[in-house]
Amino acid sequence: MDSVDRWFSTEHKFEHTWMFLLKSCYLNQTDLATLFHVCPSIHLLSLLINKHRFVDFRPLQQPIPPHLTPEVAMHRWSRMFTACLLHYDLSIPTAVRFVGNIHTPLKRIFLNGAPNYVNAESTDENLRTFIAYGNHKTVYDDVSKTQSAVVKDVLRNYLLAANPALLPYIQDAHTTPLGLVDACHEYRKPRIIFDATHHPSLTAIAANDFTSKATGPETCFPRSFPNFLIWIYNLCITYPKEEIYICDNDVSGAFRHVKWNPNVVDMHMFMLFGFRFFCTGLSFGDNTRPAQWEVVAMVGQQLAHSLWYAAVTTIPRVAKYLPKLSLAPRPTPSNIAAFTPAKSDSKNPGVLNADRSRKSPTFYHHVDDCVYADVALFLHQKISASILALYILLGFPNPSNGIRNCISWEKFANPFSHKRKTVGWLLNSRQMTVRLPSIKRDRLLKLISETLANPSLSL
Repeated sequence: MDSVDRWFSTEHKFEHTWMFLLKSCYLNQTDLATLFHVCPSIHLLSLLINKHRFVDFRPLQQPIPPHLTPEVAMHRWSRMFTACLLHYDLSIPTAVRFVGNIHTPLKRIFLNGAPNYVNAESTDENLRTFIAYGNHKTVYDDVSKTQSAVVKDVLRNYLLAANPALLPYIQDAHTTPLGLVDACHEYRKPRIIFDATHHPSLTAIAANDFTSKATGPETCFPRSFPNFLIWIYNLCITYPKEEIYICDNDVSGAFRHVKWNPNVVDMHMFMLFGFRFFCTGLSFGDNTRPAQWEVVAMVGQQLAHSLWYAAVTTIPRVAKYLPKLSLAPRPTPSNIAAFTPAKSDSKNPGVLNADRSRKSPTFYHHVDDCVYADVALFLHQKISASILALYILLGFPNPSNGIRNCISWEKFANPFSHKRKTVGWLLNSRQMTVRLPSIKRDRLLKLISETLANPSLSL
């Protein structure tokens, strides 16, 4: 849906009229030859139009076949999207709407797409500044990792790629530098960042300058982890001699599931490895990203509550998608005797209602992690409700329609127990303790020691 609440434009140039001039057939061959001689740039556009004139781009509306190699897929799909853009007069919103598929399932996340509000205009000088800067040097520190990350996003339909020669003729364009973080991190995977805050010059205006966190929904996830610990404490009150199993599930490609409104996709472009890429979903680096995802998380939480009460139908609906769940051995009597007791009070009465029925679990979301804990009796019911809620919101796995499994099953590989690393912390429900992982603790102590030993400190 078009709206002034989601709109981005740039200063228009003479080059933006050339597409319409060439397609109008107003000039004869002699006029065109003269024009091409004095203006090589319009000749290049004419060559691009003729080169892609008979490219069938209808397969863009289908997911990329898994049997294609990344190299073949990248070149074939970028060629088709280039033809699509040229067919629709280089209108990115129109081309994105044509491609559709999982690039524009706006009603599946929001009615109108993200962000909640942007109405901005940029200049040609600003665009040229960002083009001249290019990308951060870190993307070339480990080319194979950078390439792998970008190709993965294309194959998962999070990005659209096109011929970079089109940029001068595209109206309302903005480009942003990329960077690579955690390339050599001890335990984190390398991650591409869309550096929408970077200013190549003092007068440059970055993508994040066009948007504001203040116009987005409230972010609630900072309170999720403390509230989750309170839930575990209340479980220990109600079940003092039972094992409390700690679990969580992670959404694969979380922020990418929230789509930009097609009218602002042109505000989220980057250039890399000879391709011009268009982000159709939120990127790691956009300032509105956490708030836009928070809506999905909160809706998922409320939906999971409802599905938990409807366990009779919830469990069968999701059974075929769940891996085999395994639990660690039950605690021995000596283990139970060593449990740290939890005492009830006015604020922590346990997890039973006044009629002794069970309260619904909390299903707190910490960004893209849904964290939960329970006794063995309710664990399967709880996991089923959480997974089904995400499937209903983000789509059931359907490779034929390009919908990948939105759940990362890595966290289900090991048996669930009273110990678990959750959102960066080590939890123990028997002792009711929260600890830093040894790697983080050692790094923190090293940083403190180096800081104290340094005679001067600079921020």
